Amino acid sequence: MPHSRHAPAFALLLAAALSLPAPAPGQSFQPPAAQAPTPPGAPQDAAANDPEMRFRVECSGNHSDSCVVVAEGRITERTPDRFAALHDDGEIEGNRVLFDSRGGALVGGLALGRMLRERGFETEVGRWEPDGGIGGRVVPGGTCASACAYAFLGGTLRRVATGNRLGFHQFHLTRPGMRQTDGSVLGSAETAQVLASEIITYLVEMDVDARIFARGTEAGRLAMRYASETEMLTYGLVTPEGFEPFFLEPWRDGIVAASRRRGPTRLYDTLTQITAYCRDDAAHLLLSFEGFAAAGGGRLTVEAGGNERVITLPAERARPRGDTAVEIRLAAAERDALRSADGFTVELNRGMVGGGPITGSFTLREDDRSRLVAAFRFCI
Repeated sequence: MPHSRHAPAFALLLAAALSLPAPAPGQSFQPPAAQAPTPPGAPQDAAANDPEMRFRVECSGNHSDSCVVVAEGRITERTPDRFAALHDDGEIEGNRVLFDSRGGALVGGLALGRMLRERGFETEVGRWEPDGGIGGRVVPGGTCASACAYAFLGGTLRRVATGNRLGFHQFHLTRPGMRQTDGSVLGSAETAQVLASEIITYLVEMDVDARIFARGTEAGRLAMRYASETEMLTYGLVTPEGFEPFFLEPWRDGIVAASRRRGPTRLYDTLTQITAYCRDDAAHLLLSFEGFAAAGGGRLTVEAGGNERVITLPAERARPRGDTAVEIRLAAAERDALRSADGFTVELNRGMVGGGPITGSFTLREDDRSRLVAAFRFCI
C-alpha cells in the first residue's frame, strides 16, 4: 500500500510491540512528579476498548467542499489500508478528514498521516452533528490524542478550532522488546530509541517542530499534554488562518494599504491579498486570488460597535484586473464605514467551477484603520 513506501522497514516491526496509551476523556496534563501511581488492574490504554476506527462521509451541502470524512474510533495497524481502500474505490468525497479519536497504535497513526499527506487531504479535529435531515455540521467537543495526533499532522492543511483538543504524551512498550528481521530482539531501551527516532523523523517530514515530541514526553503514560492555541501555532501543528495586519507601501504618487493571507489557500478559499487605495478621487479595494476572475458583484459586511451592516456591491462596480484580481470601487459612505470599522468581510460572486465565491474576513485594529485612512487619502 502507499504508506509502506515511506515508512522504514523497522517501523513495520514495531506494530506488535508498541502503542500509545490514551487517557480517559477530560484527564488533564500533570508533570511526572505529580502523577499518582497506576491503580492495580487499571487499563494501560483507555482507547484499547474503543471500536476500531471507521470512516464515513458526511456533507452539509451539495458540493464536495461541504463534505468531510469522519474518522472515529481506535487507530490500528489496519486503519491506513482501510482508508486507502475507500479512497481507491472512489467512496470518499471532499478532501478533509475530521478526527475524533483517543488514539491507538502509533505505527498505524504514522502510516495514516503519511498517506493523508501523500494523497492531499486536509485534517481537522471536531465532532459531526447531524441536523436531523440529510446534512449536519462540524461542532466543538472533539479530541484527537495520542496516535491520532500524529495522524492529524499528516494533513496538508490542519485546523483545531476553539473547543477541540490535540493531545500528546509518552509512548510505552506493550512488549519488552522488538524482534528484528535477523531474529535478534532489541531490548526495551533500544526499542524506545528506535521509536523516538521514527517519531522525530516523521515530524520533520511533516514540517512540524520536533519540540512537540519533547513536550509530550513531559506527560506521563496515562496523562496528556493538550497543546494550547499558542503552542499549536508555534510548533506548526495547525495552519495559520486569516490575514495579516495591513501594511503601507508607496505606489506612484500615493500609497496603498495591503493585507496578505497568513497561510496557504485551499479548495474554494482562494483569496490571497486585499489592497486598499484611492484612484481618480474614489476609494477602491483590489482582491487578488487564485482561479478565474469573478463574473458578478457581491457584498461587503462591515462590523462596528457590535453591529453589522451589509452593503450590496453591484456588478458594474466590480471590474476584473487581469485573470486573478478584481477591483471594487467604493462609494463615499462605504469608504467612511471601513475607516471606522472593527472588521469587515468582503465576498464576490463566482461559480464553483471557477473556484467558488471570493471571500475574506479582516479584523481591524487602530493601526489598520489609520493605514486605511491614509491609503484612501493619498491617491495613486
